[in-house]
Amino acid sequence: MEKQTPIPTPLLRRQSKPVAWIKTQWYKYKVWRYKTASERKIKEAKRLASLHGCKYIVINYAGKPVAIPKYKLKNWIAKRVFKKGVTIQHIEKQAIYITH
Repeated sequence: MEKQTPIPTPLLRRQSKPVAWIKTQWYKYKVWRYKTASERKIKEAKRLASLHGCKYIVINYAGKPVAIPKYKLKNWIAKRVFKKGVTIQHIEKQAIYITH
């Protein structure tokens, strides 16, 4: 039985340090932007809940945090905005924040 020679693979090019630094800074910026947007929506949900007296839920919708009243979420579920089978309990379980 002959010994098989390994198939040469192209050498992976290592990223230079400035490129890697820019990528990490961009990632940190995106995390910071999402965190501040979430905090802003939580404040808005608290304010609107005390103003209108209904329960507000902050969810991640289309990649952005959104403060939505619970009755509107129920209407969205009835209109099948979300996948079939999604209930209000599923949304509350994955919510960022729920007012009381």
